[in-house]
Amino acid sequence: MPARKVHGHSDSVNYSPSIVQEKEGVEAWKHIEAVAVSSDWIGKEQALEHEKVIEDLNIDGLKSVVEARNMKFGNIISSKVKDEHQDDAEDVYMNVSFSNSDERGNAFALNVYKESAPDSQCKYGYIYVYDLPPMFNEEIISDCISLNVFQNVCNTLLNDGLGPSLGDASPLGQNASWFMSDQFTSEIVFHRRMLQHSCLTDEPEKATGFYVPYYGGLDVGRYLWSGYSAERRDRVGSRLLEWLAEQRPWKRNRGLGHFMMIGRISWDFRRSRDEDWGSGLFHNPSMRNMTRLIIEKNPWEYMEMGVPYPTNFHPRSDTELMLWQSYIRSLHRGSLFSFAGARRSSFNNDFRGILLDQCQQAKRCRSLDCSNRVCDNNQRTLELFMSSIFCLQPRGDSFTRRSIFDCLLAGTIPVFFWHRSAYMQYKWHLPDEPGSYSVFISKHAIRNGTQIEDVLMAIPPEKVRRMREVVISMIPRIVYAASSLAMKHHQDAFDVSVEGVMRRFKEELHLSPEVA
Repeated sequence: MPARKVHGHSDSVNYSPSIVQEKEGVEAWKHIEAVAVSSDWIGKEQALEHEKVIEDLNIDGLKSVVEARNMKFGNIISSKVKDEHQDDAEDVYMNVSFSNSDERGNAFALNVYKESAPDSQCKYGYIYVYDLPPMFNEEIISDCISLNVFQNVCNTLLNDGLGPSLGDASPLGQNASWFMSDQFTSEIVFHRRMLQHSCLTDEPEKATGFYVPYYGGLDVGRYLWSGYSAERRDRVGSRLLEWLAEQRPWKRNRGLGHFMMIGRISWDFRRSRDEDWGSGLFHNPSMRNMTRLIIEKNPWEYMEMGVPYPTNFHPRSDTELMLWQSYIRSLHRGSLFSFAGARRSSFNNDFRGILLDQCQQAKRCRSLDCSNRVCDNNQRTLELFMSSIFCLQPRGDSFTRRSIFDCLLAGTIPVFFWHRSAYMQYKWHLPDEPGSYSVFISKHAIRNGTQIEDVLMAIPPEKVRRMREVVISMIPRIVYAASSLAMKHHQDAFDVSVEGVMRRFKEELHLSPEVA
């Protein structure tokens, strides 16, 4: 791919300054319209919106939604999320049930195919990929020993970020499609896939979207431990923003229409004080208009959209994908539910410990104790999930965990205890109706003695069958194919993510009075 130099100037893709203030409200109302067909969910979405308005607009004077949002969230979150009680307020407006979800779930199952008409391939416009100086990507991974202070992760960078091949250990003999993929290498995978995208342009004046291939997660991951200063943690990200500020597309649109992919969670970039955890990148004013695809988003941040963690499966064809779907559909599942995790003795009333105890006491549960790092081999957890009908998915070190996507890949129905683990994260990739593919049990109910086995046994077998079928139908959208040429008839997680970004950018352009 030849180097892309930014040149030229055109008003043809200018974003109106008013977009910054308008787009949050427009997006929220479009989302409400989209779910209005579900009587169960419209009330919950209105309650959610009402709560956000009350919280975000409790400010003297007339402020825009975006200004209120930035005032609220610009200073609150200052450290890595550890307290499992921080999201208790979710239960006020979220109460997921099993009812009235089948039709929506089955409709979702049909919507997994790529556009086939040639004139529709770039219907949302073209993408310009910045040719960044090497310090923002190539140099970060060239010194792979520095990426993790605890272990050598150089092999995770093999095969353009997919990791080392599983070889003969690959399921179904698909030796070229299974890898030991690391959850933090998504930035490399996205960059490679972006360079293969069919709607690229070398002319920035023709672009609707601008991709910034900064390996921000890998960058900051080098400095999260060992006492590095705030200046050191912020250094590369700050230089990136200085570099972008000199580019014409950035100047023209004040950063609107630009996006990056971040392979760490949002909270690693929301440091408010120098002595706190992480980078302060997302609090930099220059990031206000930058869209971030990220493995765990701040649920109330419009500029962030959650994308799946990578799994070990990277299909090289539609046939491989469908063979896997057929295989897991045919499996005999001897366990009702399963759980892979480790006790956290440092946590008072450890929730994972409660789940392990319930699993060990149940008649039809299998568990995998991850305290000895056995779960570092994600194939072990995948095999565990493939043997069960349901899998338990509590929060991880943050609200999400890679295990969610290993569970879905296994064709297993996830059981959630926090709404922020999935429902408020991956709206482009998961069905609108949570009850069509998952079970929700309040963490408070579990602490008060509710038995998971009793809840799951009470779900009718036909309902379970339909839920599992929805899960299996979701698999194309939550795996990353080996390349952009791999699948011709299915959208993978990358396709869904980029199309979502470009659709949003196209809608914002249409809102602008300055655009013809």
